[in-house]
Amino acid sequence: MDSSDLYRISEELRKESRSTYNRLRSIDADAQFVTDVSQMFPGFPVIGNERCGVWYVDPQIAHADSVYFKSTDGHTGNWKFSLRRANTHVFAALARHGGCLIVDST
Repeated sequence: MDSSDLYRISEELRKESRSTYNRLRSIDADAQFVTDVSQMFPGFPVIGNERCGVWYVDPQIAHADSVYFKSTDGHTGNWKFSLRRANTHVFAALARHGGCLIVDST
């Protein structure tokens, strides 16, 4: 087997991992993980990020509120914090429940 064979095989594996079926399976597995973790913290509301997290939260366990933030918000060197994404409404859930689970794809 030479390097061109290995390249061809790795390309086929990459394409297969990006198939619609495998992507949906991955979302399903991640959603199940969210459900499992939420069962470990039954008193905490489960709040999904509207940008890329809501679809992992089963509607039956989802909190009425959601959050909206970019994955880069708050990263070191990223000083352009947006007040539009402050998500201050989450403070009420934190105070009421002593914590919460925020779901994001990152």
